[in-house]
Amino acid sequence: MQQLIIYGCGGHGQEVAWIAERTEQFNVIGFFDDFYQSDTYLGYPVFQDFSSISKHNYFVVALGDIDTRKKVISTLIENGFDKFPSIVDPSAIISPTTIIEEGVVVFPKCVVSMNVKLKAFCNINVGSTISHRSIIGSYSNICPGVDICGDVSIEEDVFIGAGATIIDHICVGRGTSIGAGSVVMHNLIGNSLYIGVPARFKKELGGKQ
Repeated sequence: MQQLIIYGCGGHGQEVAWIAERTEQFNVIGFFDDFYQSDTYLGYPVFQDFSSISKHNYFVVALGDIDTRKKVISTLIENGFDKFPSIVDPSAIISPTTIIEEGVVVFPKCVVSMNVKLKAFCNINVGSTISHRSIIGSYSNICPGVDICGDVSIEEDVFIGAGATIIDHICVGRGTSIGAGSVVMHNLIGNSLYIGVPARFKKELGGKQ
């Protein structure tokens, strides 16, 4: 059983700990958080010093904010921690042809269909569905209840709000955010915010290149 440390004492971390324990593949030995003001969280010890942690342990970064997640992962690698398992809730339905890269978390009740690719460190949140031959880019965050149809390409650093729908054969550019409940019916340029039914351009976002 893999010894797992969860980075982040927040709501996201609570859920990831629950999923990890449900898989029966991981033993959660604690949380890591620089700013948490207690020695324990949910009954687990809280680490704040890398020197007290074995390099043989595995980390999952349970932070919803994409930029912060990327910075934390870089910091962990710089400090010699390079074991990032993918964690899939037992209730998720995953096609045997799905490719799941390192650091991915798939939450309960998700459905991932044939020949989908989940790239490194993306999050697929509760009850989301991803249809055939779609690609979810690295670090992207798919919120609860999102429906992604077939042959969709989600580039890196994309945020898709709860309950959004992406119809088939759509490309969403890098760094774009899609508002909750939106319906995407055409390709979206990068580093932009889209909201509505159908999803419409609202404003440019800061570049994340």
